[in-house]
Amino acid sequence: MIAENACPTCGTPFQGRFCHTCGEKRLGPHDLSLGHYWHELVHGFTHADGKIIKSLKAVLLRPGELSRAYMAGRRQFYMRPVSLFIVLNLIYFLVPLFEVFNTTLHSQMHFNPYSAMARQWIETTTTAAGTDFAAYQQAYAPRSSSNAKLMLVLLVFILSLPMALLYRGKSRWTSGHVTFSFEVMIFNLMTTAILMALLLFGLAVMIQWAGGDPAFIVQERVTSSFAFVLNMFLFFNAGRRFYQCSIPGAFWRALVGTMLLLLCLTIYRFLLFVVTHWQVKAALGG
Repeated sequence: MIAENACPTCGTPFQGRFCHTCGEKRLGPHDLSLGHYWHELVHGFTHADGKIIKSLKAVLLRPGELSRAYMAGRRQFYMRPVSLFIVLNLIYFLVPLFEVFNTTLHSQMHFNPYSAMARQWIETTTTAAGTDFAAYQQAYAPRSSSNAKLMLVLLVFILSLPMALLYRGKSRWTSGHVTFSFEVMIFNLMTTAILMALLLFGLAVMIQWAGGDPAFIVQERVTSSFAFVLNMFLFFNAGRRFYQCSIPGAFWRALVGTMLLLLCLTIYRFLLFVVTHWQVKAALGG
């Protein structure tokens, strides 16, 4: 039997409003009233929204701040990097305007260093299964979309390895490089995959409405140039703010870091193709 003034979870006597052992709150009459649920509902929306906005502003305008605050133990003001990553990942995959992470089969077959090998695998599979490319493509698309959602977090940990080398000795904890990798992915989901996509999509609609040809707006070299500049901004400022690099050190690491990110993205796309191809091959019996 737990005493009335003791914590109902662990039995430790209360010494204030919260249990000093497990953090359980001492309930009062208001906590059991119907009005309390309305208060919790309003607080849940406003508190979550406030944290999201503050976190997104920090990542966009002060790269490295989210990682620095999290590793320093200041975790009440911003959302946790993992939670923010999940929210933006969901938004991106609900409205995929650009093929940044969920790469189509056409892109896998024609615009990557391993594309020739991918085409050979597909041909071998369709021949062995006695089917055609249309059937393969139909089986590939939904599986690739599903896998991309689940595997995007893998890109974070792939990226953390070169980040640990690039910023060697700049973080006391190895987990700091993982935290920063989450922030890199949050930044790119927010800027390249969502905001830039919406901006270029809007410009393309306006150009088409005016009677022009909007094709040049969404060309890969245009979007890649924007992405390069944005990531240089990210890595330079995060290098200064989170890793405490000098200006020259932050600059050369920004250049190398941006190229390493592109390399990691290529590795992620290759792994996405391998996993999806294996599933399609099993489904077709090839």
